[in-house]
Amino acid sequence: IICIYFLAEVVPHWDSLVSDHIKPGVTTHECLLNYALYLLVCGVHQYAFYYSCSLGPTGAVTAGVNKCVQTALLFFISHWLFCGVASSQCLSELKVIGAVGVCAGVLLYGYFG
Repeated sequence: IICIYFLAEVVPHWDSLVSDHIKPGVTTHECLLNYALYLLVCGVHQYAFYYSCSLGPTGAVTAGVNKCVQTALLFFISHWLFCGVASSQCLSELKVIGAVGVCAGVLLYGYFG
């Protein structure tokens, strides 16, 4: 299904979806190198996540707690980096409440879990 989508939607609109967003002066070699680096980082991240899940009876809980903290921090980092570009990335009252709730839950689990 992904291949069909890629061939039907991405390839015909390659310039508007990809090429137009590349900074002038960046070579194809640089793009491919950055993409390979990105794939490597994603692979290491996935390996670390699944490794932490295999650490015994509390491994899955530890991995879940780490994901919660990552998600909470993402709200604040997205606001800092992208609020000026996309208003959907700005902090809202619900996002702050959610992040505080997650952090409180992580702290409670750490002290009493």
